[in-house]
Amino acid sequence: MREELLRGTSLTEADLHLLRCEAAGHSSKVIGAAMNLEGKTIDSRFQRVNAKLGAPDRRTAVRIARLYGLL
Repeated sequence: MREELLRGTSLTEADLHLLRCEAAGHSSKVIGAAMNLEGKTIDSRFQRVNAKLGAPDRRTAVRIARLYGLL
């Protein structure tokens, strides 16, 4: 199921990195600073990840990723 989810959602390694950072409890500002990006950019990327996973928010996206063994 893990591989099927990865193929069906087209999640990239960068998407998985964002999910790992969220799972660790980092804010958009902290993630952005680590990636040399603005917090708004991180928010936009999370919107795309949430849409790929069909999740309404970041926390749900992290739960889905954990459920399917992506994190």
